[in-house]
Amino acid sequence: MSSPQFNRVYATLLGGAFLCAFVLPSSLTDPARLHLAGLFNPLSSPVRHIAAAIDRPLTPSAAVDPRGTDDLARENDELRQEIARLQADVDRLQKLEAERQELGDLKAQCVRVAVAGNDSGGRDALLLAASTIGPLDQDAPVLYSGGLAGRLDARLGGARVRLLTDDGVAMTGAFIRFVDSGGTIVATRLTAPTPLVRGLGHGELAIVGMKWTDAATAGIREGDWVVLSDPDWPQAVQGTRLGRVVSCERSRQTQLFADIRLQPEADLSRLADVWVLRANQAEE
Repeated sequence: MSSPQFNRVYATLLGGAFLCAFVLPSSLTDPARLHLAGLFNPLSSPVRHIAAAIDRPLTPSAAVDPRGTDDLARENDELRQEIARLQADVDRLQKLEAERQELGDLKAQCVRVAVAGNDSGGRDALLLAASTIGPLDQDAPVLYSGGLAGRLDARLGGARVRLLTDDGVAMTGAFIRFVDSGGTIVATRLTAPTPLVRGLGHGELAIVGMKWTDAATAGIREGDWVVLSDPDWPQAVQGTRLGRVVSCERSRQTQLFADIRLQPEADLSRLADVWVLRANQAEE
């Protein structure tokens, strides 16, 4: 049994602890707490060292990276370059798939060929990468995502694309306008004489030989499409877009005729890839 004196001491200690914890301000109790903690150091210090000795072998040591700051910076830079390269590959593949989607069913009939550069002879032409040239026919139609680019000019030891805009290239076409018919977009062929589309060189494309009265009667205006309609070209590419009308006005040189300028959907001289119609398709 505990004595009354021990009970009084115990009650006094509990009361003091309560006052220190919940009543007295910390500015008064902290100095006393630090002094009392020192009384227990002879007991707590050996116990702390024994616990640390037991815990140290059981705790895995942190790995030390032997690489220096410069090495880490170089590796981070290499990783960034690799990420950029992979992103470029993703962008290229997405662009390629987008071109295939825009070409529609023609993609299954064409061979994709890389462009090596521009013709150095001052003509509107593209040089094709020799390593990608297969059994392709002379004068095979060459397309891009925006429509018809030109015709293949296969030569010994290489090939090039003679673009629509090259001086002297000519073909016949048809005017198409897209109109909203009850919420549905309909392609309407304009009633106009068959236009002769001719390349003027330096990236320019125009319709030549059309009378101004015929152009005015047909109501040709900016934004109208001109598509291929020429029996000298394969059936597979009939209706392929040649360009959009960017201006239609009376010719300043000859008042009886119209000056109609076209623009392809892209700068043909800067194409990176083209699509060449396969030989068996070009014969159809």
